[in-house]
Amino acid sequence: MSTDHSHKVRNMHTRLLACLLVWQAVALHTLALDGCHHGHATANRCLADPRHPCAWCQGEARSDACWTEKEAAAIPAGLYKCMNSSGGTVTPSKTNPPNTVIMKLTNPGSPLGKQHCFELINPGGTQSPFWASKGWKYTSPPWVNATCNRTKYNYVNREWKNLDNFTGVYQWEYGIAVAAP
Repeated sequence: MSTDHSHKVRNMHTRLLACLLVWQAVALHTLALDGCHHGHATANRCLADPRHPCAWCQGEARSDACWTEKEAAAIPAGLYKCMNSSGGTVTPSKTNPPNTVIMKLTNPGSPLGKQHCFELINPGGTQSPFWASKGWKYTSPPWVNATCNRTKYNYVNREWKNLDNFTGVYQWEYGIAVAAP
């Protein structure tokens, strides 16, 4: 094998190793930023995370979720009941940034079964990375700072977790369950 060929192979290996190291650093950084959301599908896993102060949040008509205690405290009262690893309740803050929870109605004048309510939970509200990137989609009107009426909109049609790859941002489409004739 020629010296020139050996040098090329060594150079290629060096570049490959550098790429792998960069990829690993990005992956570890993403895990660190992801905090409590990564791989915590159960309360036990969520509350046992040694890296972050996590809170397990259970929601009525919403999927349970693992959020950081800071995010859990930013969720308006009544949407979730959250507990931390010491078994205490995470109390929502009295004031949340605007656009932490927003909703919009579609087809409000349509017959029952055709009406929907979309609800978005965005921890951090207008100060969040999600809002900086995607906030233009959620203009008021039709989106307003409120939650969907669970008495009227009593059926979950769809749910999006980590909307547009933003960790902790959830959206639901609620409908009206109509009794069969």
